[in-house]
Amino acid sequence: MNRVQLVSLGLITAGCVWRALWIVACVPDRTDTADQVRKVVTTSIQQDLRDAGWSESQIDAAELSLLVRAAKSPASSDVNPDLSNWNRTSVQRFDPEAEVWIVPGKDGQPGWDGWDDNQNGTVDDRSELGAAWSDDHCVTPLSPDFPAIPRERSRIINRGTFVASDWKTVATANSTDSQSSNLRWRFVYTNSSIERDQAAAE
Repeated sequence: MNRVQLVSLGLITAGCVWRALWIVACVPDRTDTADQVRKVVTTSIQQDLRDAGWSESQIDAAELSLLVRAAKSPASSDVNPDLSNWNRTSVQRFDPEAEVWIVPGKDGQPGWDGWDDNQNGTVDDRSELGAAWSDDHCVTPLSPDFPAIPRERSRIINRGTFVASDWKTVATANSTDSQSSNLRWRFVYTNSSIERDQAAAE
């Protein structure tokens, strides 16, 4: 065997061993359960929109996305048609003008603290924000620390993100606005076990 064949055989063997260990570890497959959760939640939202006066064509045209939070991978028993284990905790809409900021991380400096990341002769200036592997990060209007952005040390890098809304706004966005069915909405659902765990911790 030549070197290429040996490497190929080694990769195949490693793949087989990894798959065998995965099976032996009994890692649960939650894909079907996740699909069930998505279907149940989506069906519930669509029915709520019908109740609010949305037409089927508006529902089909609307861009609805989900963000589902669970304390752990839900079991099949957690997926109930009446959504008894899931609470709608947030409604968001996409705002094309909403600001996305990049801000310094815990070190308080753009890029790497104490380094001239972009080699422009000035250490830790604002142009170094977002340097590779730094702790800089993005903040949107949904972030708790958005009001406290250090604007003199940060900058806007994009516009267009989800912002807080409410169900009343969604419900009234139907035939009164010809463009409303093209709005993008995101619904956040939280498994009730998270809220129970938080209550117990408090």
